[in-house]
Amino acid sequence: VVSIQWSGQSLQRRRSHTIAMSTSNVDEPLLLRAARGETVERTPVWMMRQAGRHMKVYRDLVAKYPTFRDRSETPEVALEISLQPYKAYGVDGVI
Repeated sequence: VVSIQWSGQSLQRRRSHTIAMSTSNVDEPLLLRAARGETVERTPVWMMRQAGRHMKVYRDLVAKYPTFRDRSETPEVALEISLQPYKAYGVDGVI
């Protein structure tokens, strides 16, 4: 079993043989609470990067970094590309 745990601003993965049920903490991200199987106040929404290709700000970055490799291997660019739809639409997470 792989569990994802929220600790401040970082996500950590750990392997375990049991699933520990914890008291829900509404300060934790909705998407993580739902992934753990907790009852949440609404269905979480997330966006895959491809969904933002219609955004001009993304196309501007593609012009500056033309290859997928340029965009994915430059951490600052990869982060900006991932956060663009998150900032624009306020979804619960991005992939």
